[in-house]
Amino acid sequence: MRLIKLVQVTLVLAILGFPFAPLVVVEAVAGPYEDAEAAYDAQNYAKTLKDLNPLVHAGNDKAQYLLGRMYALGRGVTQNYEEALKLYRLAGAQGNGDALNSIGNLYAMGKGVTRDDNEALKWYRLSAAQGNAHGEHGLGNMYASGTGVGKDIVRAYMWYSLAAAQGNTTAVTSRDFRAAEMTAAQIAQAKAMAAKCKASNYKDCG
Repeated sequence: MRLIKLVQVTLVLAILGFPFAPLVVVEAVAGPYEDAEAAYDAQNYAKTLKDLNPLVHAGNDKAQYLLGRMYALGRGVTQNYEEALKLYRLAGAQGNGDALNSIGNLYAMGKGVTRDDNEALKWYRLSAAQGNAHGEHGLGNMYASGTGVGKDIVRAYMWYSLAAAQGNTTAVTSRDFRAAEMTAAQIAQAKAMAAKCKASNYKDCG
C-alpha cells in the first residue's frame, strides 16, 4: 500500500518555552481505489481486478469506470464492449464525466452498440456539462465536423478552448487547427462564449 508521508518541522518556539522544535509526522494512507489504480498503472491487472471488484459492487463510480475501461481495452479481461458499456452506464448515472464521455465514444464508433451520432452527441454533452475535458473535446469534434449537429466552428473552438484550459493537449491541437480557418472576430466570439460557459458552471454554454 502506498504511503504519503507528510513531515512538518516547526520553528523554535522560544516564546512558548520550548527548548527545541517538535517534529510532527503524519502518514496519509492511500485508499482501496488508489491501490487498484496504482496496480492498473503498473499493468498488474490481476491485482487491479481483485481490488476493483468489491468497490464496483459497492457502487464506487471510479471503480466502475476503470473496470469498464479494462473491458473496453481488453486489459486483464477479454475485450467486451457490452460489459464496458454496462459499467460506464453505472458510473455515468453517478455523474462520472469520464464514463459519460466513454459512452459517447462507444456510440460514435459503434462499439458494443449500433453507431448513433445523436446518442454520441447526447453523452458528450452530459460529460462536458460536468466540466470533463474529454467530453468537451468530443463535443468540439462533433461541432467541427457537423456530426449529429450542424457544423459550427465557433462553437467547436469554444469547446476545444475549455478542454485545452484543463491541459488537454489534443484539444490544443484541434483548437489551433480550427483557428486557421476562422476570422479574428469568430475567435473573439468563441473565447467570449467559453468564458461565459465557464463562469456559469456550464449552465450557459449556448
